[in-house]
Order: sequence, then C-alpha cells, then structure tokens
Amino acid sequence: SASKTGTITYTSNNTTIGKNSTLSGFEWDGKIDEVSIWNSALSSDAITEIYNSGVPNDLESLSNASSSNIVAWYRMGE
Repeated sequence: SASKTGTITYTSNNTTIGKNSTLSGFEWDGKIDEVSIWNSALSSDAITEIYNSGVPNDLESLSNASSSNIVAWYRMGE
C-alpha cells in the first residue's frame, strides 16, 4: 500500500495518478484501484471505515468519512 500526504496546489497542469508528469522513470509499476479525492483531510476513523478490514465500503454511504467532502471517486475493476 502506498500513500502520500500534503497539499495539492492548483496549477494549470493536469493532475496525474501513477506517474510523475514531468520526470520519466517514475511510473507506477502496478495496479491502481478505487481512487478518490477529498477536499479535506480524513480522520483515522474515516480511513478505517473506508478500508473496512480489506473490503472497501461504498464511499457514498459512510458516516465517519462524509460523502459531502468527496470531490472525485473513480471505481475501477468492478
């Protein structure tokens, strides 16, 4: 499992997931699934609720991770 924390600063560049848009040789060599972007930090309770012991919950029906804070959700490989 890989994760990154920090602030996303708006630029005119596209956001890329799985590679560095300006440097070669930094491409993700694996599979990416269930990508979501939130407009606020998630609490540890929210992350636990989403992860659900390895069986991710539907992001639209959570109590700790409010679906109103989700900006984008890409469900792949259903």
